[in-house]
Amino acid sequence: MTPITIRPPSGISGQVPRAVSDYIVEIYSALNGITSRLSNLEVQARTVLAQPTTETPPSSMTTGVNTGDQLLTVSPIRKVTSNTTITLQDEMILVNAVAGNITVTLPPISTVPIGQRFSVKKIDSNALTLVRATGDANIDGVANWDNSTPNGYGTVQSDGTEWWRR
Repeated sequence: MTPITIRPPSGISGQVPRAVSDYIVEIYSALNGITSRLSNLEVQARTVLAQPTTETPPSSMTTGVNTGDQLLTVSPIRKVTSNTTITLQDEMILVNAVAGNITVTLPPISTVPIGQRFSVKKIDSNALTLVRATGDANIDGVANWDNSTPNGYGTVQSDGTEWWRR
């Protein structure tokens, strides 16, 4: 950093009073300290951001793809033809129950973040698709949600203790 030169205003001879120069030195020292701390924080932030992670993002997170003028959102989707348990990586389950009844089991409510949503859509017009809660949790106050409507669709969302249909 370049040192600060203090010159008295024209017409005044002598040096700047000591009290003023002391303030300037204190300000200069404080600015150097702030600059140094900011530089250290930047190095720490870059170090943290550069470290690889093995964590899987929750299914409520979506992947954005920049297509120029808009952001395209891509969400996890899975097709099933037999009984299945929803995982945190699922967001939408497409159920083909043409071969017979299928049960889709929600994960234990204690393992799911508050606000987590899962959608279940029947993609056939035949058999029953049953969505069931596990443990002490219910779906709108009952243990199961019967989705026998052809091409029926619904979403459940966690409040941390129960599932609610949207």
